[in-house]
Amino acid sequence: MFSQLDDITNYDVKRVMTAPAKIKEKKNILKSPNTLKKVTSVLKTFQSEKDCRGNPILWMRKSKHQKQNSKEVLSLKKKIFLMNDEENEKKKENKINRINKFNNVDLKETETSSNNININNNNKTIEEVLVSSSNELLKANNNTISEEKEKKESSDDKFMKSLSNRCDIDQYLHKTIQCKNIVFIPGEKIHEGPETIIYKCINLKTGEIFACKYFKNGMNNKNYEKEIEILKELNHPNIIKYLGNEIINNNIFLFMEHASNGNLKRIIDNFGPFNESLIKIYLKQIIEGLKYLHDKGIIHRDLKCLNLLLNNNKILIADFGTSKKNNNENKEDKINESSIGTINWSAPEVICHKKYSIKADIWSLGCTIIEMNTGKIPWSEKKFDNIFQAINAIGRGNDIPLIPNGLSYNLKDLILLCLNRDDKLRGNCDILLKHPFFSEE
Repeated sequence: MFSQLDDITNYDVKRVMTAPAKIKEKKNILKSPNTLKKVTSVLKTFQSEKDCRGNPILWMRKSKHQKQNSKEVLSLKKKIFLMNDEENEKKKENKINRINKFNNVDLKETETSSNNININNNNKTIEEVLVSSSNELLKANNNTISEEKEKKESSDDKFMKSLSNRCDIDQYLHKTIQCKNIVFIPGEKIHEGPETIIYKCINLKTGEIFACKYFKNGMNNKNYEKEIEILKELNHPNIIKYLGNEIINNNIFLFMEHASNGNLKRIIDNFGPFNESLIKIYLKQIIEGLKYLHDKGIIHRDLKCLNLLLNNNKILIADFGTSKKNNNENKEDKINESSIGTINWSAPEVICHKKYSIKADIWSLGCTIIEMNTGKIPWSEKKFDNIFQAINAIGRGNDIPLIPNGLSYNLKDLILLCLNRDDKLRGNCDILLKHPFFSEE
């Protein structure tokens, strides 16, 4: 242990402390600042748990010279511990703080206790002093560890209590929930958004599999009322079916038709982008579902592959949490509403907080066609660094999302008809359904 001091001084501290040497040499070594610094660092290591348990004590027990010169060592320790320079005190505090972080031991108390031991036990040998200090350190460590365990247990108990108090559907998972009109068990999580979670459930009376939408904020989330109102009046083969809703302990459950094949985004991730023949099959169903919504004056406002479900080979438009109903007689009249939806699929007039109509969904439809063909989000070629760049480029620019190469003329023309920055020149659903793209073989 003391051999590490050889690099700084020409004298071997171990030899000076253990082997007989001249008195002058000893005095010179003790006076030199380098040896004092080194000896302080060595003696401080005795205060750590590892050194007290390990080789230094065993080495000293085997050393006869150490026993013979124990008085000299103790006098040297006195000089070291009685140093009251401000710099040395700061170094001690810094080292104690560092050791505290890694060992989780309150060494300020142990340091003071070790100092008292070293000063008050002048008549004891170095072995007895070190062994007693090591025992005290072990006791202090055990006390601090037990206190920390108690603190952790108390914090864990508080955490579990907070979890039990939370209004979360996870406490109902794999448990029978009995409502007025239905008895069901929630199981697999299908999708989780910022405000909602969708679970796969089974009806215990009929054996039917359905989807259950859970609102995280419970009754504080007012969007569920609008969504339920819209879903109640919808009945179309390409619109997801509403099956009912229940409120249990301020937890809102919205029951809907389950799409066995998931959303189009997941299908693209599994099988790759769609070719034109597959786009034609899905796109026609999407437009027919949109036409039904627009005839009722409902603007979806968040049309994208994530919100388009597939049940066998049938497309279902889902997620009406951001939808808005236009109550004007002319359903193409513009309304003044806040911007909502996903930016990369949103129309320029929506992003710029201008009045918009059902034509905003047509722009989103054009972006969705690009997503189906490329497997990437629209505007991905721009590589926006932040949301403000996206707002400026989409809302105030003159460009449109990049249309992929290799598409047929009719499909490109259909996309351009959807992505006209002037919403008056965009086609509506009736025009799109009559487009040559759907009549070609």
